[in-house]
This record gives sequence, C-alpha cells and structure tokens, in this order.
Amino acid sequence: MEDKLKKKMLRSLPAEILSEVFSYVPTREIYRCLFISKFCYHAIMKDLAWQERCARDLHITSLVDERLTWWHTYKGLSLLLVLI
Repeated sequence: MEDKLKKKMLRSLPAEILSEVFSYVPTREIYRCLFISKFCYHAIMKDLAWQERCARDLHITSLVDERLTWWHTYKGLSLLLVLI
C-alpha cells in the first residue's frame, strides 16, 4: 500500500521538478534511474538537465552539431574521454 502511495506522489510532481531532483544524482548513477519507470525516464532525459551536466562535468556549453541532443553529446564526449 505504501509503495503505491509513493508512486502516486512521485507521478504528481511535474517532470521538470523531478528532472531537477535527478540533476543531483551523480551521472554514473543516473543511468540506473532510467529504468525506474517511463515517467522517471522522461524526467531524466530532459535536454536542459543534460545541458547542465555537459557544462558541469565536461565544460561544454554549446552543441557542436545541432542535430544531436545534449544527452548524445554527453554520452559521446564522456566515452571519448574514457578512451583517451
């Protein structure tokens, strides 16, 4: 019963607020949160949140290719930095 209440409360939050909450989760841990629910997935994948992660973690403040999202930029550049 308590789990259902928690899920209902979580879904009552606007995705933008939940996205802000998830922005405090370390990037290495955020990928696990993608699988909590579709609602959480959409909150985590907000482009503005990934733009902030790019600026904070990778010091990237503009997209090189406007066709890519900030998430793709973060994922690609962080992988590249690991390989270097």
